[in-house]
Amino acid sequence: MDTLDICLLKRLEQYNDLDRKFGFLTYFKSMTEKEIVDMTKYLGKIYPDDLDCDIFPEEMIHFTKLVDEQDEEGKIKMPPALKCLQIIHDNKLNSVFPNVEVAYRLYLCLPVANCSAERAFSKLKRVKNELRSTMKNPRLNALSLMTIERSLLKEINTDEIIVEFQKNKIK
Repeated sequence: MDTLDICLLKRLEQYNDLDRKFGFLTYFKSMTEKEIVDMTKYLGKIYPDDLDCDIFPEEMIHFTKLVDEQDEEGKIKMPPALKCLQIIHDNKLNSVFPNVEVAYRLYLCLPVANCSAERAFSKLKRVKNELRSTMKNPRLNALSLMTIERSLLKEINTDEIIVEFQKNKIK
């Protein structure tokens, strides 16, 4: 139970950190321009290779005004991050708001990466628990490695390997 508690607290800290970095992308309608500028500069310092700190604050301010105009027409309410990215793509504004688009893509990809990593390790744990009693360590380690590197395994043509194995076994 303590382990679960510690893991949940660690996860909560990570999500709070994520909210500190990217939260303004969702809650910008309730923020002042100064708060938006401060948050964009902060995010720009964290991702200097991806975001231009000089232009990003202005882009975000202009983007919030665009969203406000669309809101006055009754098209959207408080937009979630995915809806904001969809606005950029639907209106072909990628070149107008390149930093805003990159920020939204970064934000929207992070939770997916977290979930897929968790799934891989939970599967790994299940495999280890079930097979530990019947397998030796080398085989168990090989299966663990295959689970972790499953993206590479999907690219391998298994039919060729089977044919090659059959040829070697016949000899």
